[in-house]
Amino acid sequence: MSRTPQTQSDHAGTGGACDLGAIDDLACSATGIKRQAEKTEQQLARLTEFKDRFNSARADYTKARETAGADAEAAARTLKQVYEQLRCRIGAEDKHCLKRAVRQVFAEIRDCAGGWGCCADECDCEFDPSVGDEDTVASLAARIARYEAQVEREAACFTGLAGEKDALPQRAAQIKADATQLLADVAGPDAGRNVIRLWAQLLVLRRRLEELYRGFGPVSAYLDCLCKVLLCILKGSSAIAVLEGAKAKLECMDALKKKACDEKQTNSVAEVMEVYERLCRECPPKGTGDGGQAEEDDEDEEWEEGTGGWPGSKAIAVESGD
Repeated sequence: MSRTPQTQSDHAGTGGACDLGAIDDLACSATGIKRQAEKTEQQLARLTEFKDRFNSARADYTKARETAGADAEAAARTLKQVYEQLRCRIGAEDKHCLKRAVRQVFAEIRDCAGGWGCCADECDCEFDPSVGDEDTVASLAARIARYEAQVEREAACFTGLAGEKDALPQRAAQIKADATQLLADVAGPDAGRNVIRLWAQLLVLRRRLEELYRGFGPVSAYLDCLCKVLLCILKGSSAIAVLEGAKAKLECMDALKKKACDEKQTNSVAEVMEVYERLCRECPPKGTGDGGQAEEDDEDEEWEEGTGGWPGSKAIAVESGD
């Protein structure tokens, strides 16, 4: 449920029915609008940069795939040669155990690295910009902090995906170089003593080759993911800006209320006189008011005539007895 926080001044200042609280409300609304605009301006620079990177992503990523593909094919041919030279020099039991070890290590890598494929989750892209009657500065600040953390995660996801145009060819080139070195090591004088390690290297490079594209099939799958992430960042940034504006308005209203309360405490007599002028210009006939109020007035009259104790004497007596 959406609402615009409303307030009325606690200190109209002119008495009577002239309530100028709407001026304070307008001033706080302006503060909120200004804060929302400032936050939007801050976010716009990054959003514009991401939009430009998305617009060039198809051409950049397609080129990266072509470059990486050529190196990947060369690496695959080299690894096949390594396989042919090693497969008869290692036992079946060692092969099986090394295969299990590789599977376990790469599962752990996925866990700590976040896994491959699209890092966008539509179920997580939920941002509510509405402000309800129950919202406070504290509740809005907490929601803003939660949304900002979520947007930053999405921004990191986008940055990583956009960086694939450089990272992908580098990974493929490294696999090709490592495969070439492995082939040389297999033909070297120490190969017989290190056959298990060489086979482990072979399995690792094959696995890296299989995961070269980080879980993305066609180029379109990569672009769809990039688009989802960017739209999520946009949605979250917009909600944060709206909530920042609402929070700024509530902060302004709270400050005005505190100021009015401080004025009442500092200038209590003047405040009493203002209320008196507003309420008691035409005093009602005596005895027509509230019974409790009449009793209080009688006590005041007794005190004024000297027949009763000062209204604060009971409290003083209690303190003295303590």
